[in-house]
Amino acid sequence: MIFKLADIVCRETAVRLCNELPRGNGPVEACSQSGPGDGVDVAGRQLVDILLAHPLFRLVVQPRAFSPPRLRLHAVGTHANPTIDDAIVDSLGLIRADVTICVFLNDPSEYDEGELVINAGNGDEVFKESIGTCIIYPSAALRRVEPVKKGNCWTAELHAQSLIRGQAERQILYDIGCASHFLETFGDRNAPNAVRLHRCREQLLRMWAET
Repeated sequence: MIFKLADIVCRETAVRLCNELPRGNGPVEACSQSGPGDGVDVAGRQLVDILLAHPLFRLVVQPRAFSPPRLRLHAVGTHANPTIDDAIVDSLGLIRADVTICVFLNDPSEYDEGELVINAGNGDEVFKESIGTCIIYPSAALRRVEPVKKGNCWTAELHAQSLIRGQAERQILYDIGCASHFLETFGDRNAPNAVRLHRCREQLLRMWAET
C-alpha cells in the first residue's frame, strides 16, 4: 500500500530543511547523524516530530523507531536506478526498515521530470508532489527517481520500523482505525458497535505488535 499525505510539512519548515543541504551541481545528501548541535541533525529531529504529530501518519505507519532523515538534492542529470531499500538500516543502532517515507520539500514547478516511481506490486505509480507532501510506502517496494532535466528537486527520506511487521496487518489496522475514527467523529463513540470496533483493534495490536 502507498499513502499520500498532503501538507504534512508547512512551506516554512520545508524551506528551512532545504537550507540545511550543501549546494552543488551533482547529487548531494546530508544525514541527520552528525551531532546533537548540527543543523542537519536539528532539522531531522524536527521533521520526525512533525510526522509523529500527524494522527494519520501514526495510523498508517504504527512507528516504533526511525532512521535519521536524509536530506537529498536531485540536481540536473541526477537520478536513482530501480532498487529496493535495505532490510536493516543503521539508526545509531540497527532497525528493520518496514516503511519508507519521502517528503517533497519544494514545488514541482521548480524542476522538470525527476519523478519518484514506486512499484509496490501493482505496477508503477508516479509521484511529483507539491511542497510538504509525504509519500509512505513499503521499504520492500521497487522504486526509482527519473532524471531531473531542469532545476533542483529537494526531498527528505527516512525509514521506519513499525510496531506491526506485516504490511497486510498494518492495512487491516489502518482500515479499522479509519472506521473507528469515523464513528467517533460522526456518531456515538460509546455506542456498542464503536466499542466493539475499538476492542477488535486493541486485540489485534496485542496479537501483532512487536515492542
